[in-house]
Amino acid sequence: MRERKNEKDKQMAKNLMTRTTYERLKIQLEELREKAKKAWRDVGEAAGPSHNWHDNFPFEQARGDSEIYTSQVARLQQKLAFVEIIEPNGNTQNVGIGNTVVLQFSDRKDPERLTILGPDDFNEKLGWISYATPIAKAILNKKPGENIIFQPPQGERIEIKILSILPGEFE
Repeated sequence: MRERKNEKDKQMAKNLMTRTTYERLKIQLEELREKAKKAWRDVGEAAGPSHNWHDNFPFEQARGDSEIYTSQVARLQQKLAFVEIIEPNGNTQNVGIGNTVVLQFSDRKDPERLTILGPDDFNEKLGWISYATPIAKAILNKKPGENIIFQPPQGERIEIKILSILPGEFE
């Protein structure tokens, strides 16, 4: 029973992202680790041999920085712990994660291409959006040729036509 629960937790904790984003986050993690190490060294230096921590602004600043960096390291480690790399989705029958979708918005002249990826991929490159965005949620599982009335969180309703679904154009 416990094994099944742990497996379910792992599935729920999966973090979908492209290899590009994964590599960027690994580099960012190493940079944050270095900053955290430096900040902790600064804490020791600012405290000094007398351990006079009261009214010691450099000590308080270094301690605050070290806590921030340590927290950021932990957050990134958690993100990277259960990564599932998104591959281009070859299914072009309906919109899914890993597809590039060509959309015609009723208020625009030219079609727009959006690639549906993970939350950390959002804006990594032009046209990359997260599956969690309102627009992605509106078009997921739709088919080519379908029209959708989309109500953005702010603004007026708009009609969107799915012109085509392609394997994801990334990597």
